[in-house]
Amino acid sequence: MPACLEKAASVVARLSQTDLKLPASVTASTKDDTEEGCKDKKSLYLSSLLQKDPAIFLERHGGLLSEKERQELFRPCADDYEVAYHLERLSPQGAAIRVKNRRLAQMNRMLKEQETPGSYFSETSMRRRAPLLYQQYTDNKQPHTPAAASNKLSEILLARHDEMATRQRLSEQEHAENLIEVEESESEEDEAVVSKPGHAPAPAPSSGTATPPVGGPNTGQAEISDLLEVMKMRFLAGQDADVTDYRSIDANEALDDDWLQVARQDAEDRYFDSE
Repeated sequence: MPACLEKAASVVARLSQTDLKLPASVTASTKDDTEEGCKDKKSLYLSSLLQKDPAIFLERHGGLLSEKERQELFRPCADDYEVAYHLERLSPQGAAIRVKNRRLAQMNRMLKEQETPGSYFSETSMRRRAPLLYQQYTDNKQPHTPAAASNKLSEILLARHDEMATRQRLSEQEHAENLIEVEESESEEDEAVVSKPGHAPAPAPSSGTATPPVGGPNTGQAEISDLLEVMKMRFLAGQDADVTDYRSIDANEALDDDWLQVARQDAEDRYFDSE
């Protein structure tokens, strides 16, 4: 057994008792399908995979290992660029990067549906989520919605309900923004009092709200594009938590397919460039 796998026995024993995603050849029914027999098959599979292809083992089961276990077992094999790639991917820093990449992948998927009414980044939906930002960027223009011209009572009532909810949200956001401005003003006054003569007080901290571009009375596509960029940054930063299930997005392994191939190619290029 290679030096980097000498401590694998305890890991194999532990993983063989967990619910793993296994190849069909391992899970196929046999006459030895007792609980002990299943553990033996898992152990044999895991031991064999560790010896034959540590990189594949890390790709499939590395997330079930602690950071210490990964370092003890695979760091001596890190001269293999695939092993090095998976160690980086599974590290605490890599986990943070993976979350960012999954959110980016989800955002890109939603942007493809931007022109669909009611989609996440449609103008109507952006206004519903952040009416104060929308008002600042669009001079309080309301987006056209098909329901507004509908003769169906159900659609009219739904549109009115959405509009009332949006206006309530706008009122709440304006109140919160006013509180921030009052706190900043008071802080600025306090700093002015304690500052020495001849020294200007330190600037008040930003409230974090993006400053919209100055526009005329008629909102154009440029203003909507600027708003979209801000809304994209808000989504990636996790600022839509009240309307977005970030936990599901951050844990969605299917989103890895959107960027994993690119990340692998980048890791391979870095490996060969360093030689």
